[in-house]
Amino acid sequence: LGIKNDGVLIQEFLSGKEYVIDTMTRHGHHKIIQMWEYDKRQANGRFNVYFGQFPHIITSELQHQLKDYVVSVLDALEVKNGPGHAEVIMTETGPCLVEIGCRCHGGNASWFQVAREFAGQDQLNAVIDGFTSEEAFRRIPDFVTSYNKYGRVVDLVAYEQKQILEIPGINFVKSLKSFNRINLFKNVGDVLDITVDCNTTPGEVILIHSDKNQVDKDFEQIHALLKKGFFVFDEDLNSLEESCVSSQDGDSSCDE
Repeated sequence: LGIKNDGVLIQEFLSGKEYVIDTMTRHGHHKIIQMWEYDKRQANGRFNVYFGQFPHIITSELQHQLKDYVVSVLDALEVKNGPGHAEVIMTETGPCLVEIGCRCHGGNASWFQVAREFAGQDQLNAVIDGFTSEEAFRRIPDFVTSYNKYGRVVDLVAYEQKQILEIPGINFVKSLKSFNRINLFKNVGDVLDITVDCNTTPGEVILIHSDKNQVDKDFEQIHALLKKGFFVFDEDLNSLEESCVSSQDGDSSCDE
């Protein structure tokens, strides 16, 4: 662009788990509508690839720390009315703000049904209540201390950049006990992008069930299948045909 940079901004690297706190404020009264934890893991040469997110009730010391910290941030920024979406890293020395925006949680609102089933409330409706009805806003708890059903948002991870021939993972996911919904951003005929961030995920799955262990189990099963078998590529079919041609042991499985 022909623009010369004459300065550099250096920020510390924040090490720790990342949390999201969604809020709604009316006349200076802040309410924590939902607290989430990002599940980020090593994949594709990156240390922080999104694998999903899941909600928290606020009962532990750590969760109260996060809650109180975000409320103090809202006060410091003099937020009086409207939604807030804060991302916070819990470091060894305590919570540290990554960013906060006066907006709702994004992510295509894939989290909406999880929030509704988890706590019977969500940020979108809380915003409507906060702007239109003092009585409705008053009925919203200041923070969530119990839940009805547990849920997770699963961010699909692609490990290869190839053209998709089939997606057998769809039927597998739909067979899981906690399955709620699947949203694919890539379909048969498309070329997968290797997942390195939230913009390169090939899709997402919503899991909801009364049994938290079932949700956690299904979550791990999906990510295990993504490494091999969720997607079938042209190259996989060609390899199978070549192995059948070269096979001399009379195995009839290639004819199936």
